Amino acid sequence: MSGITNPAEAYFKDGLWTWDGSVWRKQPLLFGYTDNLLQRTTTSTLPAGAANVDLAAVPSSYVYVYTSLLFCYIGTPPTYAFVQIMRGGNPYELFSQLAPVSIQGYDREGWWVLKAADFVRLAIAGATLNDTAFIVGTGFALKINE
Repeated sequence: MSGITNPAEAYFKDGLWTWDGSVWRKQPLLFGYTDNLLQRTTTSTLPAGAANVDLAAVPSSYVYVYTSLLFCYIGTPPTYAFVQIMRGGNPYELFSQLAPVSIQGYDREGWWVLKAADFVRLAIAGATLNDTAFIVGTGFALKINE
C-alpha cells in the first residue's frame, strides 16, 4: 500500500474504497438501517375470481428488506394464494398455499430485498365476492443515494 497518501484521491472519499491487497476497489452498497418497515394492506371487498392485495411500492432512493411476510384469507377458501415480488410488471413467487383455510395466517421468514418500484403482492385465484384478505410485511428500510 505504499504511495497511498494523497487525500485528494477518489479512494479516500467517504470510506467507500477497500484495498484488496493489490489495488483500491470501490465497495458495493453497504446495507445499513434507516427505519422499521411495517406494512399491512387489507381488502374486505374482494372481487370474485382473481384478486390482488398489494403492499406499497418501494419509493425511489430506498431499498426495502422484508424479513417476514404473512397473509390471511377470511371467507370461503379460494383455489390458491400466491405471495409474490412484483418487479417491472413480472411476478416472482416467494410462496403459495393451495386452498388456504379461512382465518389462518400463512407466513414465511427470509431476506427479500426490493428496489425502487418493486412491491409485494398477494395474488388470489378463485376468490369469493366480498371476502377479506390481508397481507403484512415487516423488515427494515434503507435510504440510499446513488
